[in-house]
Amino acid sequence: MEKKEGSPRVHCRVWVIALCSLWSLGLISMFLIEHGIGEETYPRQTIKVICGYAPGGSSERPVRLLLPLLQKHLRQNVMIENLTGAGGVLAANKVFSSPPDGYTLLTGQPGTLILLEKYLSEIVRYRTKDLTHIYNIAQDDFVLLSHPEVFQTFEEFLGAARKRRLRAAISGWGTHTHLYIVMLEEMIGQKFIIVPFEGGRVSIAALLGKHVDIVGTFISTSYPIIRSGTVKPLMVFSDRRHPTLSQIPIPGEMGFRDFTPFDYHTGILGPPQLPGDRIKILEGIFDQAVKEPEFYEKAKEAGVDVYPLNSKEYLAETEKQYSLLKKYIKVLKGAEDQKTPIHRER
Repeated sequence: MEKKEGSPRVHCRVWVIALCSLWSLGLISMFLIEHGIGEETYPRQTIKVICGYAPGGSSERPVRLLLPLLQKHLRQNVMIENLTGAGGVLAANKVFSSPPDGYTLLTGQPGTLILLEKYLSEIVRYRTKDLTHIYNIAQDDFVLLSHPEVFQTFEEFLGAARKRRLRAAISGWGTHTHLYIVMLEEMIGQKFIIVPFEGGRVSIAALLGKHVDIVGTFISTSYPIIRSGTVKPLMVFSDRRHPTLSQIPIPGEMGFRDFTPFDYHTGILGPPQLPGDRIKILEGIFDQAVKEPEFYEKAKEAGVDVYPLNSKEYLAETEKQYSLLKKYIKVLKGAEDQKTPIHRER
């Protein structure tokens, strides 16, 4: 017998379907809210910015200078977490696998992350170009430092390097600092004893204690102690003199005309597939904070070269780095025999 549209059985079936639908929607809503995707407003909780190096280095300095302004514009707490290990790989792995909710971000340099992808491929769980590029804050130049009582000029350093094997500190294997020191070896035709540390600040501490002869680091990491005369800059690795260290020579002026520098950008990255609305909010907030006169003054004082790039511009720069860094990976791989354990802060 054909069932009538208004029969109890039909009504029961309709109610069951409706209840199942509501239950499913409830589960979906709970999932979205739990992962911060279904909220009406963002942010509603503390934003964590993870740095793969010890405090005080070039990776975190621009963000640390920005913190008060970010919190003012976001009206929410922003904290930095220093998750050291494997030259920054542990931090990048963690952010890459985090929920794409905008509450876990990474401060770092795509160029270094690309190097680590290739150099430490056995432990890398991320792809740099798949990380969400949110905003670039600064760019940096590499500088060769010595203790003032050890070397005063690049010429003095070069003379000593030709007589004995010097100890050179870097901020972890596979990083830009490692690459630049290996490039310096090729440039002058001499080998160093390479000593890795977990971050620029720790490697500089070793230099101040005269445990190493030279340090390869970045201007933003070392500018305060360069300015105070605590360390001596010997050379800036660039094709132009740095505005705040205009008296320090560059490779081309010292006869090393084949040296090719590459850009070192410090910015904010997020997990893959971060929703577009959250990217837009974060991009806008960082842009407001970076362009405030207060930040520019602090950055200048700290030797940070402000270089704002929006999300698309930042990603475009990273894509350029992939092709540029291919040849440098071979340089690092050729220095495998020099690997020694990382020296950690005590």
